[in-house]
Amino acid sequence: MKTTALIVAAGSGRRMGSDLPKAYLPLAGVPLLTYSLELFARHPAIDAIVVVVPQGMVDETRRLTDGIPRVSAVTEGGALRVDSVRRGFERIESGAGDDDLVLVHDAARPLASPELVSAVIDAAKRTGAAVPGLRPTDTVRETAAGPVPGGPSLAVRRIDRDRLVLVQTPQGFRVRLLAEALKRADAAALPGDATDDAALIEMLGHSVAIVEGSPINFKITRSEDLKMAEGWLA
Repeated sequence: MKTTALIVAAGSGRRMGSDLPKAYLPLAGVPLLTYSLELFARHPAIDAIVVVVPQGMVDETRRLTDGIPRVSAVTEGGALRVDSVRRGFERIESGAGDDDLVLVHDAARPLASPELVSAVIDAAKRTGAAVPGLRPTDTVRETAAGPVPGGPSLAVRRIDRDRLVLVQTPQGFRVRLLAEALKRADAAALPGDATDDAALIEMLGHSVAIVEGSPINFKITRSEDLKMAEGWLA
């Protein structure tokens, strides 16, 4: 069984207030993407790495990956996340068996651990689809739809947090499942704007196993998140 890591690094970084794509912003002096590349390059269960990057960043990324083992392809992403995943998956599917695994990971999560990767792989082998997740510890409330003129949002009701999970990456899938999910999304039978690959699998009627995520495996979205990640690396 072959396992390929598909690193999605095609985000623009607009919310970071930077002209540089997010995956190339420095974290402790190293491009954000490098942390994910090294994580999978060093993991004994990973056979190959495919990287999906913003338009115009293929050559820059190939220079970045020079000397990093197991990187088999660098390709440009699309307008939506599902487009980027599909383009990366196209570089995997032709040489993969139905029961091989693909781990889809956001380059914006630089602090994922080898232990988390192993847990996702083990669960995906058993069930066909697995994601890491954390139970929320804060009280969760639903707000009223639409803005409230001149005031704060209105809380409608408290949501039982024991039934909620905050989903992370890497997310692991059998090749045949991800192929079918992307095929249906392409045919508009599934939502093309899905921000979570597991949601596409669930809409096929296939359940997704959840393994324990990590509090430090947070997504870099704002400049403050970079500072927090630097604190963990210090």
